[in-house]
Amino acid sequence: MANNFCSNCGTKLAEGAKFCKNCGTKVATAETPQIPVEKPREANTTKLAVPANYKKGILSLKGCTLVFTDSELIVAITDKKIMNEHIASVREESSGQGFFKKTAAVMKSGYTFTDRYYSMTADAIKSETPDNFTLPFNIIESLRYKRSVTNYGVDNTTTSSTPPSLVIKTTGGKLSFTFSSGYRERELIALLNGTFPGRYKGPKR
Repeated sequence: MANNFCSNCGTKLAEGAKFCKNCGTKVATAETPQIPVEKPREANTTKLAVPANYKKGILSLKGCTLVFTDSELIVAITDKKIMNEHIASVREESSGQGFFKKTAAVMKSGYTFTDRYYSMTADAIKSETPDNFTLPFNIIESLRYKRSVTNYGVDNTTTSSTPPSLVIKTTGGKLSFTFSSGYRERELIALLNGTFPGRYKGPKR
């Protein structure tokens, strides 16, 4: 036998087998060499991934990432275990960079965490945790983005600050999100303005 394993799927072949029992691929022999067929990869369609907070109820906030693809918005709820694994990975990668650079890298890990979604397929993002959910663009009726607002007292001191927010109205109800500093605001506004013409309300740049 020329090969003990299927060149297509890797399944162990039975003695004398002419075809793989798992995928049906013809077994290569010395007379009929087999050319491995590369399986097509699922295209990654992530256009923008933005860290946010999902306002579920009046007092409940859940960390999440808004992942915009070509046809849907995936709300990826932050999983503590996955986040801790990411922070540990960042800490290990920056171990030889000195105390201050290492500390800075760990402090920014909450934002670099979202970058992982650019290398994941849409299906992988959806199935990462059971709390993740999807909003197809065709059910979104309107989106309203507001920049942060800072209120000042009579002595010019800051009295309160309202974080940036995004309210999405769908055929099934409203969803509210807020953002912390350090996210890609310009990219988010450009995407909302370009992807949802007529439905987006807010700053244009």
